[in-house]
Amino acid sequence: MWTDDHRIFYGVGRMDLHIPHSRSLKDKRSVIGSIKGRLADRARVAVIETGPQELWQRGTLGLCLVGREEGPVRQALDQLRQTVEMDGRVVVLAYETRVGCLEDEEGEE
Repeated sequence: MWTDDHRIFYGVGRMDLHIPHSRSLKDKRSVIGSIKGRLADRARVAVIETGPQELWQRGTLGLCLVGREEGPVRQALDQLRQTVEMDGRVVVLAYETRVGCLEDEEGEE
């Protein structure tokens, strides 16, 4: 069993976005790529685009990060949401997160 100072917390999130001014897939990819890069650079978070790729004005981002303590992981996820909400090119339609501790999960060893 791991001691408390060896615990690993993870945070994952899914963010559904509306891109109202997008008129093509090229527009959408430009906005999504810019947001992904900014989030990855600022927060050291893994970001992927998921969901329907062919829709011009909709996008879904998946986020993942790890930390030593639960509080900072939750705060980082909230800051990521706030960062995207402040971007005038998109509207956050939905945002869902899950935070857990690896040691609390049943899984493979």
